[in-house]
Amino acid sequence: MHNGVELDLGGSRQRVVLAMLGLNASRVMPTEQLIDAVWNTEPPTTARAQIQICVSGLRKVLTDAGAPMTIRTRAPGYVLEVPSGELDTEQFTGLVEAARGHVEVDRSPRRSRPCAARWRCGAARRSPGYKATSCAGVPRYSTARG
Repeated sequence: MHNGVELDLGGSRQRVVLAMLGLNASRVMPTEQLIDAVWNTEPPTTARAQIQICVSGLRKVLTDAGAPMTIRTRAPGYVLEVPSGELDTEQFTGLVEAARGHVEVDRSPRRSRPCAARWRCGAARRSPGYKATSCAGVPRYSTARG
């Protein structure tokens, strides 16, 4: 979603690739890990080329929408560059910290609802080939409830 408009990210492979890049924003995501996320244990011989096609398609979608993020090629894979404050996981973390600061003052769960609304890992979860292991960043955020 960008500026309140849901973007057509293409097929399930592109959604999984973007989800993986988003969970690892600003860090290089090796092509081999993207292949594992998309195909799990049985990638086709054309997997590397298909990942390149997915990235190309995602770049076009992001550029056409005027989104502030960019996918760069960096050995041994790709990196999603996102301006500070634009990534929902950053917003989620900030909201969790703010909610923790209010726990002693106000035990109401209404402070943490905005956090729960941000955390979905939805792009990967809605993909037909989704595997729980596909959301590599999940453990980092699933423990944030503590």
